[in-house]
Amino acid sequence: MAEKKTEKKKDPGAFSFLFSRVHRFVEGKREVNREKLAQEIHYRVQTQLSDAPEPPVNVSEHVPFSLRLAAAYSWRSLVIAGAIYVGLYLFEKVAIIAIPVAVALLLASLLEPMMRFMNHKLHMPRTFSSVVSMLFGLLVIILLFYLATSQIFSEIKDVVYRSQEAVNEVLSWLHTGPLKLDTAEVTRVWNQAQNEVQRYLGHNAGFLASSAFSGLSTAAVLVTGLLLTLFCLFFFLKDGRTIWQWFLRLMPRNARNPVNEAVIRGWVTIGSYVRAQSMIALIDAASIAFGAWCIGVPLALPLGIIVFLASFVPVVGAIASGSVAVAIALADRGVYTAVIMFVIIIVVQQVEGNLLQPLLMSNAVNLHPLAVVLAVTGGGYVAGIPGAVFAVPLGAFINTVVLYLKGYDNFMRLNYQYDRPGGPPGSLEAELEAAMQPSVENLEEAVREKQRAEQRAKELKKLESEISAQDSR
Repeated sequence: MAEKKTEKKKDPGAFSFLFSRVHRFVEGKREVNREKLAQEIHYRVQTQLSDAPEPPVNVSEHVPFSLRLAAAYSWRSLVIAGAIYVGLYLFEKVAIIAIPVAVALLLASLLEPMMRFMNHKLHMPRTFSSVVSMLFGLLVIILLFYLATSQIFSEIKDVVYRSQEAVNEVLSWLHTGPLKLDTAEVTRVWNQAQNEVQRYLGHNAGFLASSAFSGLSTAAVLVTGLLLTLFCLFFFLKDGRTIWQWFLRLMPRNARNPVNEAVIRGWVTIGSYVRAQSMIALIDAASIAFGAWCIGVPLALPLGIIVFLASFVPVVGAIASGSVAVAIALADRGVYTAVIMFVIIIVVQQVEGNLLQPLLMSNAVNLHPLAVVLAVTGGGYVAGIPGAVFAVPLGAFINTVVLYLKGYDNFMRLNYQYDRPGGPPGSLEAELEAAMQPSVENLEEAVREKQRAEQRAKELKKLESEISAQDSR
């Protein structure tokens, strides 16, 4: 009985042992299955990742900042240079229009104070003030042209004759002077050159005639340009603000006021430059003409007019006009007079550079002399004489506009000046809104058309009601 009891007690132990073995076996199978499942998942994930595209790499992070900055400046500079090149190309193609418009703008900036004085102070109509200002400028130009041409025609024969005598005197001096040169060969070459010129004129009469016809076409182009200049000048004086406001309405609303204020300052800069340069040119021309008249150099008045016109090309114009004056003095009066003329020109240019330029130009053009020389050289190379004339005012305009947009104001008084160009401060939005309002004629036409439309609608409704009444019967 006792053995049976012990056997019965051993049975539960055997069962638990068997259960533990089975449990371990099942758990082992599960572990194996988990490992296989994990391996399969890992394999599938790796396969999908290998098939998927690699994530993008930000290359700019691996480029040095200095190189990225240089590249950004480079492509932007190339875009600006391309835009400038296209603008110059278009300017060359439409030069017959662009040059008169540019001349009219310069003349408008010069004559605008006179027009505003007549309009605001004397209370004359704007159209009348514009016409009087334009005619005044035209009268001054015609008077200068008449005085120059009349003196040239009256004295040109004497100048040519004296020039020939001066050449003969030089040849004689070479022979009898300290050099004791044999001038026979020089005289022969001089006489041969004169004969060649006469022979050329005789054998090329047809070419000269065709050149004369081409000269007539050039004269026609000049007359067309003059008329276009006067036409543009009148409307720039009369409706300049209205024309500019049309461009402003094309811009975003937030950019209108800053651009307007910047351009007003640029326009004031151009006007100040033209007036100051005109004053300097007038003083230079009067001084050189008076000096030439005192030492007996012919064509003193035409020389003064040449100096006045050439002074609008800074640096280069003074050298060119001074060379002409010295050459005429040398041909007509000899070496000593030419030296005196040269000294007079040097003194005038020194007074201009050290006194007049700082006194009159300091507030007009805030450009370094090196920038002026480079602008004149570049403008002359690109567009010839017109480019040299317009280079400095254009550079001054761009400099003033850019400085204002960057936060530096060269003309702070314009923030408070009521009668400034472009209208009183703070009046831009009101003027633009007023310009957008329809005119009285436009409103009257709209009212008449609306009444006609309403009348036609009533007649049509009445006709429809009559037709429906007939149908109901």
